[in-house]
Amino acid sequence: MQILIQGSTVDISHLKPVARAMTLDLRGGCQKKNARLEFRFSCHCYSRRPANGEAIPSDMRVSDGSAHDPRNRIFSWERYQHSLVLVERIDDLIESNGLVLRSRHLNFFSTHAVTTTASGADVATPYYIFMAPTKKQDKNQPPKLDIFVESAYPNAPSIPGPVGVGAAVPLSEMLGRAWANGGLG
Repeated sequence: MQILIQGSTVDISHLKPVARAMTLDLRGGCQKKNARLEFRFSCHCYSRRPANGEAIPSDMRVSDGSAHDPRNRIFSWERYQHSLVLVERIDDLIESNGLVLRSRHLNFFSTHAVTTTASGADVATPYYIFMAPTKKQDKNQPPKLDIFVESAYPNAPSIPGPVGVGAAVPLSEMLGRAWANGGLG
């Protein structure tokens, strides 16, 4: 998987779908052992929305949306660099059963502190990962949660941080709700 940015090929194969398994916490103290999780990734993990009135340079354009409803975006080197370890961050979230928050939309998010070097100093920066789970059953396959990573980006002054709805819960509980209900709807 590659895209052409500023005349150079940029590899995005690190964002190919990945499969994982996790024990999910269901209501009544029940668990779903080794639930299949499949993660897919949006171009929002390596691109950004143009600011009001900002033109998209043709050599930085990332296609998004459909032919009938295009929502072109701008390739972001910063988001791309963070995306290189996005699967690792998701693996850490699964392994630690980290806390996640439901957003006001039909998704949930996790906030990780990312240490970056800026002007020679280490800085902890929030990194938001937005995910939308849907329970699916493919023919002749056991059920799974299809988890679409809608966006992932570091905190920036131009983008307001997400606001959670309710209390933070362990990932196993949030995914357990999606498993039981077919999604977060």
